[in-house]
Amino acid sequence: MAYALLLLICGIYFLTGFFTKKYPPKKINGSYGYRTKRSMKNLRNWVEAQEFSSDEMMKTSFASSLLYVPCQLFLDPNEWLLLMLFLGLTFIIPIYVYYETEKHLKEFEE
Repeated sequence: MAYALLLLICGIYFLTGFFTKKYPPKKINGSYGYRTKRSMKNLRNWVEAQEFSSDEMMKTSFASSLLYVPCQLFLDPNEWLLLMLFLGLTFIIPIYVYYETEKHLKEFEE
């Protein structure tokens, strides 16, 4: 059951990235898509941010799902370490995507 949680978290992030890439918001808005001050600066940044952040979310969630095998082999499903890993992924994936996307947008603007 605990390992299913890892795959569920990664799956949700992957699907979010997939659907945002497949159906990106066409106009700058405050409710859907990757929304930061830099990404909403102009339409060029907006389109680039949607594309890049979707790719990063899918890559990061897929890479995180690869933790499934070592967790299954080496960790007891009742260990608190496993729970910390799941909670950490819940926060680390979006923080990483934010950091990489903002870094990319900064370079993209120059």
